[in-house]
Amino acid sequence: MYRLLLIAVILTALSGCGKFIYDHKFYQTREEAFAAAQSDIATKISEVAADPKRRIGGSVLVAIPQRQVIERYGVRKAWGRSRGHVPYVADVLELGFLGMAEVIRNAMLFDRVDVIRPLNSSAVPFDGYDFKLWLTATDLEQWQWLFLKSGFRDALPVARDQSFFGEVKGVDSFNDSIHKAYLEFNSPSVDRGKGSGGR
Repeated sequence: MYRLLLIAVILTALSGCGKFIYDHKFYQTREEAFAAAQSDIATKISEVAADPKRRIGGSVLVAIPQRQVIERYGVRKAWGRSRGHVPYVADVLELGFLGMAEVIRNAMLFDRVDVIRPLNSSAVPFDGYDFKLWLTATDLEQWQWLFLKSGFRDALPVARDQSFFGEVKGVDSFNDSIHKAYLEFNSPSVDRGKGSGGR
């Protein structure tokens, strides 16, 4: 499994000193740091533009785990983080995950993008949709986006390009990855299998 590259720049919660950090800048309060994350992520999302060459069309159901799942699997509490830092890290993770849905909306890959917040994103059926895109935890602090076309059995992993981490181009590369997976589903060499995984 691939490790998910978050939409946010690398963030670390420091223990002991009572400060919070986002994008290598220190903040005295959780609220200030989170506001910086919101502004940064919103800016990157707003700069993602539609590209007719990667247009897919149809409808997609995006399943992002509920907050309690993100906090359970997304924060390594054994690293000495204070109680205040654990929810902060979860805040930014959740913000980044939800931001990816906005990234594909801005890119206009699909005609319709619906987002749901289940406990188990892998188990959610997507009857009535052409595609499903979901986020799942593969291990502690490791996440994977999966993309599946209706009528197919096996999902394909999609991810951002690591070489552009923290850049708008890196955020937009998530759309490129989805489009590449879409083309792979349409390839004659792909086995449709019986049924659909994740349905």
